[in-house]
Amino acid sequence: MRVLLDECVPIQLKWEFAEFDARTVRDMGWRTIKNGALLLRAAEEFDAVVTVDVGLDTSLVQSGAQIGVVLIRARGTSPKLLAPYLPAAKDALRRVQAGQFIAVGG
Repeated sequence: MRVLLDECVPIQLKWEFAEFDARTVRDMGWRTIKNGALLLRAAEEFDAVVTVDVGLDTSLVQSGAQIGVVLIRARGTSPKLLAPYLPAAKDALRRVQAGQFIAVGG
């Protein structure tokens, strides 16, 4: 499974998702591409996106992109604050389907 880590996900967490052939928005050179357009572009090369951007669920519906989205809900975006939710995020990645949105965390 190929997974794109959204720009708001700390790049240090890329290695936490190594089992999924993870790439970051920065790796792809897509830093200037915003939500809906990003999802459409990502759907061409990836199976799912991991994000902490709560607005990405609306963008998924509006864009009609055929890609899974996993949202990590945390009190911030630091690796330390996201770490407790990584097991749930990985589990969600194993289950998410194209066009589906799954939220994990608090």
